[in-house]
Amino acid sequence: MGKVLKLIIVGIALLCNLQVDAQTYRLYGVSANAGKKSIPRPRTPECPLVIELADNAMMVPNQVIGFTLVLENADGHVYTYYIVDRTIVLPQDISGTYQVSVTDGDKCYQGYVEF
Repeated sequence: MGKVLKLIIVGIALLCNLQVDAQTYRLYGVSANAGKKSIPRPRTPECPLVIELADNAMMVPNQVIGFTLVLENADGHVYTYYIVDRTIVLPQDISGTYQVSVTDGDKCYQGYVEF
């Protein structure tokens, strides 16, 4: 029984150490209230939003749960998601460069990702 327990522990340790080949991208804050009377913003730049892509999954930080994610490419293909979890599963056939927007109507982060 001791050998089986050791094998299970070693197996779990190996699985926990496996690295997912994820690409990291930074999205930068832009004004979401163009044309509206805006609230004064601090002079220090806002920290970028860091997202990761691995295969057809996008991982986002907890701070954007409740935001809307929009992916749009140059051909006009648009994917829209309401973020309810840290991991967003994207279509298997998505490929190319997409503009990414993550917004809640007040804050907005934008950037580009490559699938």
